[in-house]
Amino acid sequence: MLGEDTVPGCIGFSEGRIQVMGSEDRCIAALGPRARIMDIQGAVIIPGFIDSHLHLTSLGEQQQAVALAGCPCIGELQRRVTERARDLPEDAWITGRGWDQDRFSDGRYPTAADLDQAAPGRAGFLRRACGHAAVASTEALRQAGIGERPEDPVGGYFERDASGKITGVLHETAMRLVLDAIPKPDVTQRRTFLRAAVEACHRAGITSVQTHEGGASLDDIWHSFAQVIGDPAFALRAYLDLGPSYLDALQERDLTTGDGDEFLRIGALKLFADGSLGARSALMSTDYVDDPGNRGTYVIPYEEMCEHTARAISFDMQVAVHAIGDRALDDTLSLLQPYQTPENRHRVIHCQITRPEQFPKMVNCGVIACVQPRFLATDMRWAEARVGHERASTSYAWRSMMEAGVPMAGGSDAPVEPVEPLLGIHAAVNRMDDDGHPPGGWFPEERLSIGEAFALFGPGAARSEGMLGRKGVLEERAMADVVLLDGDPLAMPPEDLLNLQVLETWVGGRRVYGDVGRAR
Repeated sequence: MLGEDTVPGCIGFSEGRIQVMGSEDRCIAALGPRARIMDIQGAVIIPGFIDSHLHLTSLGEQQQAVALAGCPCIGELQRRVTERARDLPEDAWITGRGWDQDRFSDGRYPTAADLDQAAPGRAGFLRRACGHAAVASTEALRQAGIGERPEDPVGGYFERDASGKITGVLHETAMRLVLDAIPKPDVTQRRTFLRAAVEACHRAGITSVQTHEGGASLDDIWHSFAQVIGDPAFALRAYLDLGPSYLDALQERDLTTGDGDEFLRIGALKLFADGSLGARSALMSTDYVDDPGNRGTYVIPYEEMCEHTARAISFDMQVAVHAIGDRALDDTLSLLQPYQTPENRHRVIHCQITRPEQFPKMVNCGVIACVQPRFLATDMRWAEARVGHERASTSYAWRSMMEAGVPMAGGSDAPVEPVEPLLGIHAAVNRMDDDGHPPGGWFPEERLSIGEAFALFGPGAARSEGMLGRKGVLEERAMADVVLLDGDPLAMPPEDLLNLQVLETWVGGRRVYGDVGRAR
């Protein structure tokens, strides 16, 4: 709990570990007058935040793409695309992410025609905020070899107009057809993206990430990370979750979960059971209330997920499954039940739309729920319209999940949502958006306490990568990853959590962000 992990006075570091905590005299007595000592000087110190699920390279890449979060209408999206097009060579792709049709006053998806009007003749590809739907321009579709009436791929589909022609909106695996046509970033660009993302993590107080990576060879991903986070200025601990296309390379190199060092390790096999709630592709046990006849989409067919899982577990890999809808969670538990372990090894990522009877099954299956509390601030505006009041009342159900005994970890899914853990903690505790809506919170009976919410991004997230007790805690011999805050979360009204500021971030006993005046 948060109260157990705040420490007054000083902390002495040595060899990347917390060696002693308490008064300055005690630290000097234990480590000597030349020891590296942090003087907290009245700030509040907590373990460094651990994000249990994000996309680090994509987070950095998004900072150089068209920013579409918060667009109020398609006209504003077009304006931003036009502005970005002026700054790029004529043959360069215009990419971006963050639009949400549920925020648009237009009340519809953007289309290829909208992009063509904003940037005539240009190849454009703009992802929805969730990353599970996108819109492509006519030129982008042409370069991808997609005609007016293509067949829907397995695990995805094209939006179509009344005549059956595609509109430019692509869902799930249909996006890959265009993504494959976009020039891939080279190793130098990947390193640039990673540096930008690491800096964002440091500002947010994040010292460790569990990141889903792809889009390059295993060697390129590994070496890009090693070169960036091997620089003390960009120190970050990274646990790499990889898709099934990497199983061959992992086996050929005799690599499995946990291999690496304390800064860079192989993580889990990452599978997708379904899509997203916002794009109505999350796999549901009943029809979407606002889209009768639709129950979502399998991204990877269940039989294929079984094959990938059996193969990964045969060489001792952890498995992490993206499951947003309740039917996707049912299938994921069936998938992982034969491989249950007493140490809660495997992960279910998101767990958004749930039924109460699923929680005991999760405990029995021995899975860890990696949740993203910040989703609530976005989704509560339209979740009831998607799934109905009754199902919404048992979803994003973190209190019920915790009380049932499900181990939980916190993450952001950045760049889907902002990377800052304090935003997710605010959502978990208050169940409100940043403007304080709705008053009293959305299904407030599912609130977490402040200490419980902080623990999601500390011990909870450490457990999900098999590092419980070694990171995410303030204990002697634990990793010297800490954050200084400008106030005590336990001493403020819960609604004031949004006002907390990260003063400093330390990784391995070295400051990577903040003031230089607190250590000697």
